[in-house]
Amino acid sequence: MPQVAVNRHGESIAEWGAKSDSQTILVASGDARGRFGRPERVGRGYAASVAIADDGTAFVAWVQGRAVKVAVRPRGRSFGASRTLAVSEGKASVFAPVVNVDRRANALVAWAARRGTAAPGDTLVERVDMAFRRKGRSFGAPMTIAAGTGRVVFDEDGRVVAAVRLYAQSGGTFPIPFASASVAQVVSGSPRGPFVGPVTLSASPAYDVRVATGVGARVGVAWESAFGPESDPYGPIQTSIGSPTASYEAPVDAPVARADRAFGPLVAFGANGELVTVWQEKVHPSSFSAAPLYWAARRPGAAFGPRAILAGADITQPALASTGDGRAVMTWSFGSLRSALYRSATGFHTISAPRGRAQRFRAIRLAAAGDFAIVGWRDVNGRLRAAVRKLPR
Repeated sequence: MPQVAVNRHGESIAEWGAKSDSQTILVASGDARGRFGRPERVGRGYAASVAIADDGTAFVAWVQGRAVKVAVRPRGRSFGASRTLAVSEGKASVFAPVVNVDRRANALVAWAARRGTAAPGDTLVERVDMAFRRKGRSFGAPMTIAAGTGRVVFDEDGRVVAAVRLYAQSGGTFPIPFASASVAQVVSGSPRGPFVGPVTLSASPAYDVRVATGVGARVGVAWESAFGPESDPYGPIQTSIGSPTASYEAPVDAPVARADRAFGPLVAFGANGELVTVWQEKVHPSSFSAAPLYWAARRPGAAFGPRAILAGADITQPALASTGDGRAVMTWSFGSLRSALYRSATGFHTISAPRGRAQRFRAIRLAAAGDFAIVGWRDVNGRLRAAVRKLPR
């Protein structure tokens, strides 16, 4: 799948694997009209992530063998040589690197490190590591943010916020019973550390932990409070709002009609400080695709308002991205691509989407910043496509 990013000026980048060799990483730069130049060969590896700052500096991070790599490109230039941020040792592994930038053009690369497996009798140790780069400088030494795996973002004050799922297990080898637990937690701090937390938000088991940041350094977290490991990924959708300098609420349930069919929480903050939560509910218990999109919003310390349907019965690959100014854009596949824009005053309203049909069950990539959004997808003919558009005000 193509990985995409865009900044507030409409400058964008798209990354994908070469057709002749999927581990050859190609990156193309685009302008506000969606015109992309010739791709550059940046390195070799997999699980890439991209970001582009408002000053035009672009970043690509990926895994190569047992190492996390990153390459940087100043505006108007080519990508320089890659730098190794971390190398796993022994039986440990690294995976899922993600690049994020803030409005000051500072950047972080976060990734997961793992030792062991989730099999009965084994010990699974997971943690989130990060390297930070101040604008115009080099990436610093890696540091550990938290135990578990999850998502790492900047808040509006430049602090780092990590929402993680902490998984733990106990017991012997099969068939001797063993137990597992997983909870949603939040950790935050300066990009150079130290990090405060963890703050545990959920009971166990929790799955699919998501995070959003908003005005006033608010942090919103959503997760699936599943009925048990066998029911993953279905269960009540729960949320909590807080901040790095204040406490977090007790879990607040989204207005889900059938909790045993609900899954896939996505969150963003509106301009008025409300937390917007989107999820899906299966129409039939055995269906893999008939799952409409629903949404609801609430303010800190309050219950959700009424739920509303965003899209009907055969939705796949929904993606939500915040613009950073209190709006949010949503894209999904309904045969053809569809899009909607969220504003605090009016909720979600349909907007024009890129022309094309996405391959079923292939993830759509979406990023937004200010008035611009970029969508990346693989079409029904197997071609990788990306489209940049200016969002309506």
